[in-house]
Amino acid sequence: MYQLNRFDKWYEHFTTKHSWLPDQVIDVDIDLLHQLDLLHFPRSNLSLEEQHHKFVLFQSPEKITLIDHHFVIWIQQRYFSSGLGSFVLIGRHGIEEQMSIEIALIFTGVYDDSILISNLISKALEEIAATEKLIEKMSG
Repeated sequence: MYQLNRFDKWYEHFTTKHSWLPDQVIDVDIDLLHQLDLLHFPRSNLSLEEQHHKFVLFQSPEKITLIDHHFVIWIQQRYFSSGLGSFVLIGRHGIEEQMSIEIALIFTGVYDDSILISNLISKALEEIAATEKLIEKMSG
């Protein structure tokens, strides 16, 4: 299955060496949710069987780790200047021990909500997949 210690090492690497993070860590707010059309419910008409990502969940005292065949998602509670919130990293992993962080998100205040976090993660995965398809189409 998945070697959790490998992903834990990558997490430590990315969170201690901030130069490996994306250029921008995105603070989630009402403008972002509106821009991504995440304020309308229900958001998806896909059944669970039609959804592409089936994650294995690992929980430790410091974080939640979700892993599937392409992505790893880390969710950690942290204190920010605005108070307690959730720090989310979405990374892409490959067979050859490679890992890259695609998106880093901060949810604080009223936006630190499990439904919003879940919806924004789903939207981010959709956007990453759409971008990859576009790149494939343009290059090939």
